[in-house]
Amino acid sequence: MERRDNLGLFNFWKSKNSSSFLEIPIVAGGSADEDKFKLLAISSAVDLIANAIAMCEFRTFEKDSEVKKMNYYMLNIKPNPNQNAIEFWKAVIEKLYFDNEALVVSIPDGQNNYLYLASSFDRDDYVLKPKYFNNVVIDDLSLNRSFKRDDVFYFRLNDNSAISMIDDYYSTFGKVIASTLSSYKAGKAFRGIVNISAAMSAQDDAEKKIKQYFEKLFNALSSDKPVQLVPLQEGMKFEDLNNQYKSSSFEDTKNALGMVKDDVAMALHIPAGLLKGDLADVEAQTKNFISFCINPIVELLASEINRQLYKPSEFLQGDSVFIDTTRVVYINPFEVAEKIDKLIATSVYSPDEIRIKLGDRATGEAGMQKRYLTKNYGELTLKGGENGAGSNEQSSNGD
Repeated sequence: MERRDNLGLFNFWKSKNSSSFLEIPIVAGGSADEDKFKLLAISSAVDLIANAIAMCEFRTFEKDSEVKKMNYYMLNIKPNPNQNAIEFWKAVIEKLYFDNEALVVSIPDGQNNYLYLASSFDRDDYVLKPKYFNNVVIDDLSLNRSFKRDDVFYFRLNDNSAISMIDDYYSTFGKVIASTLSSYKAGKAFRGIVNISAAMSAQDDAEKKIKQYFEKLFNALSSDKPVQLVPLQEGMKFEDLNNQYKSSSFEDTKNALGMVKDDVAMALHIPAGLLKGDLADVEAQTKNFISFCINPIVELLASEINRQLYKPSEFLQGDSVFIDTTRVVYINPFEVAEKIDKLIATSVYSPDEIRIKLGDRATGEAGMQKRYLTKNYGELTLKGGENGAGSNEQSSNGD
C-alpha cells in the first residue's frame, strides 16, 4: 500500500463489473506523529517554569546583610563567558526536567570561577562517601577529570522523573488521542466509488491504463491547490460517500489535546489554565503556580547553591543565597498603593525595597533606604505597679 502525507484522496476504488476484477491500487493519505502533541505540551510547561526561574533574583547575604559581590554577579549576570544568567538558568531547568538531574561544574579562569552546565556525565554512587562525576562533557568538550560531589552543583528532582511518568501514561492514553485525530482527519478525507463499465474494463491494457489514470487522479486530488478539477473518463461513474462517514468533530479533537495539557500540568504541578492560556482568574492561578511549582524548585536550587558556596560556619553566621520569586509576578503600583503605604508605615520595607519589589530600580538615596514606623504602630510599653498593672502607653519609634 502506498502512503501519502496529504488527505483528500479516495479511500478505496471498486469495480462493479461482475465479469472481472481489476487490481486497482488502494491509496490512502494521511500520517501524523501524535507524540508531537505530547512534546508540545511538555515543552510549553517546562519553558513556563524555566522562564519563571530565570526571572528570579539570586540575592546574596553576608552576616544577614545583603551584599552584591562576585557571587551575585555570577548568579545573576554572567555565569560564564558564553551565557548570560537568563540563558544559563533556563538551560539548567530544562535539563533538570527532561533528564531529572542537572550537573553544574565550576571552572576557574584566572581570578574568576565560571559555571558551566554539563551536557552529559557519568555518576559513581556511594553511600558512605561522596559521589564522583566522571566523563563530564560541556557542549562538545570532554573534561578529562573527575569531580567530587562537594566540588559541583548537582540538582536532582526526585527518583521518579515526571517526564518519564508522562511518557508511560501517554503510551496508553496516546492511543486515544491518535484515534481521535485519525477519526477527525478521516472525516475530512475525500472518498467515493468509481464504477467502471464492463465495456471499458474489456479494452486492451485496461488495467494498466486505469491504474495510470488513477495515479494521476490521486496526485491531482492530493495537491494543495484550492480548486481541483479532474475529468471522468467515458465508462466511469463516480458515487460520493462523504455523507455516509461520521467522524470526530474539531471540538472532540481540541478536547483530546486539551486533556494532554491537563495531564502534563498536573504532573508538573502547574495550574492547567495557566498552561493552556486561560485568562480566567489568572492572579489566583499565578499564585498557585509560584506556591506549588516554582517555590519547591527554588528551594532545591538555593539549598544546593548554599551547600556549595558556603561552609557550615559561614552559613550559620548569615552568609547565604536567597532566591527572590517576587519578580515573577507583575505588580501595578497604583493598584496596591494603599498596601504599599502600610508596608512602609509598619517598617516591614524601606521605600527603596518597595521599589525593587515593584520591578523598579532603587534610588540609592539615604532617606529612601531607611525604614519608618508611624506612631500608630509604635512599640507598646507598660507603666504602673510591679505586676505590670496600669495603663498602656504607645511610644513612637518613627515619624
